[in-house]
Amino acid sequence: FGAVVGAAFGLPRFDPKAAFPRPTGANLFALAWHQDAFIAVGSNGDILRLSSGDPAQAAVSASFGGVNFVGVASDGALCVAASLLGEVYTSADGRSWRQAASVPEAQLAGIVAGHLGFVAFGTNGSVLVSDDGQEWRLRATGYAETFRAGCIAGGYYVLVGERGICVRSRDLVT
Repeated sequence: FGAVVGAAFGLPRFDPKAAFPRPTGANLFALAWHQDAFIAVGSNGDILRLSSGDPAQAAVSASFGGVNFVGVASDGALCVAASLLGEVYTSADGRSWRQAASVPEAQLAGIVAGHLGFVAFGTNGSVLVSDDGQEWRLRATGYAETFRAGCIAGGYYVLVGERGICVRSRDLVT
């Protein structure tokens, strides 16, 4: 695995003893590639940035104490991090972050970016959509299950979760 990832991104071969040097004590839950850097998010509100390909250069680019990040996604121009409690943070460069929205009725589990924008998803069928990462709308899905993961495939946003639920949308409306 390490050799494949290393070759693809110019990183050294995976060595579990020499992984990220732990610039934070936070648990990290999600990872995205944004422009020229990996962005990792996790507990304790930490957002890490690794741009050089050298894990020793990983650094906390932002910290929002008490925020538990669950996902991060990039559309190439904007990077968006989502928190468990429905908070959404954005950055154009992966260094400077700001809170873009708070939708407390949506407990989130992750986020994906695609051709129509961003989709954050979570408990009780919660889905937030945004075409620009700044303005977010809560979408009714009609599902009570928690969505746990998502991806973009074949022009569809696809979400999966509890009790085998699997849904897709081409237009973020239906």
